[in-house]
Amino acid sequence: MSSSSTPLRPQNFQSPATHPALHLRDARDAHIVFEAVRLKILPLITRRITAIEREQVVSGNVFVWEEAEHKQGGLERWTDGRRWSQSRMRGDYLFYEEKIETTPEEKEAKAARRARKTLDPFSYQPTPTRRQDRPSKLDGLTKQTYSTHVHVSNTEPPRKWHIVAYFSVYPALPLCAHLL
Repeated sequence: MSSSSTPLRPQNFQSPATHPALHLRDARDAHIVFEAVRLKILPLITRRITAIEREQVVSGNVFVWEEAEHKQGGLERWTDGRRWSQSRMRGDYLFYEEKIETTPEEKEAKAARRARKTLDPFSYQPTPTRRQDRPSKLDGLTKQTYSTHVHVSNTEPPRKWHIVAYFSVYPALPLCAHLL
């Protein structure tokens, strides 16, 4: 696990992340972060991040959250307001590439299809074509996820915790740029 240097991050940036600047290499790194959260050294994310916080998600942000059943408090799933590719398994993690956003025209066409279906649910619907994957965002993030069951105490059943880490490969700064 390595801590990222983020010289371009504003000084007053307040990240809602469990940790604002880590790179996770393998499951061992994830378990170290989980243990730090279990020991309350790092915070567990207990609410959805706000729209403003979503806009501030940057490379290096790591979030640990607990999965909760419907209406039991906590989070049912992680949402960050971005479009992602289908998952790809690499090692212990699932990875997702950020995709370009839907255009207003695409959103309108989808809403019109949904409205037609609502008005006449038995109308002829053409056989859906195979979903075409959207292009990756040129300067987009990669999302890395991992899940495990954590024993927070001997008297409670294990809880399902997830880690979500974001990183970017663009723009890659040369090593010497970090020394300046």
